[in-house]
Amino acid sequence: LEQPITLSEINQAINSFAKNKSPGPDGYNAEFYQEWSGDLSPLLLQMYQASYENVSFSPLFNHSHITLIHKKGKDPLLCKNYRPTSLANLDNKILAKVLAAILFKVIRNHVQRS
Repeated sequence: LEQPITLSEINQAINSFAKNKSPGPDGYNAEFYQEWSGDLSPLLLQMYQASYENVSFSPLFNHSHITLIHKKGKDPLLCKNYRPTSLANLDNKILAKVLAAILFKVIRNHVQRS
C-alpha cells in the first residue's frame, strides 16, 4: 500500500471509464481524459503525489453536483419518483479507481477464497 502510484495505473483507470457518461462540475468527461491521457496522466500523477505528501487535496477535488433523475414510467409531478445522483469530477474518480485496484491486489493476497 505504500508503493507510489504509477502512470500505468492511472492510464488503466482512465481507459476503464465508459465514454458516454456525464462529466462532473469541471465539465471534463472520460472521452476528454482518454483523448488527452498522454498529457494529463503525468499531471494527475504529480497532483496525486503532492496531495499524498501534503496530506491535503484542493477543496475542489471533492466537489460534485447533485441532481435528480426521474424514474422512468413514474409520475413526474411526485417527488418520490426522482432519485438523486452525484456527478463527481473524473480526477477524483480516477484516483478512487487506482486506489481500489491497489487495495484489491493487497486483499487478494491476504484473504482466502471460500
